[in-house]
Amino acid sequence: MPASISGFGLDYEQPIGLKTASRLLGEKPLPRMGYEIEVVTKSDSQESLRLGNFSGSLVLFSLQPKSEWMRLYSIDPSKP
Repeated sequence: MPASISGFGLDYEQPIGLKTASRLLGEKPLPRMGYEIEVVTKSDSQESLRLGNFSGSLVLFSLQPKSEWMRLYSIDPSKP
């Protein structure tokens, strides 16, 4: 079984490639190694989807499980 990259757990993260990360961020720069950046924040709640650079691996992660990402952030984790 693969290990969690972000430490949040496999149900709360999705590894993505450089092209996908750049598309999601638009004009924002990619996070440096060891940093993260918000991708989507819900204005009516504390929920956010973040992109982290974990030792060169780009990972989308949230405190909400991936099964909720489409409803909360309009992002399908199976097709990031």
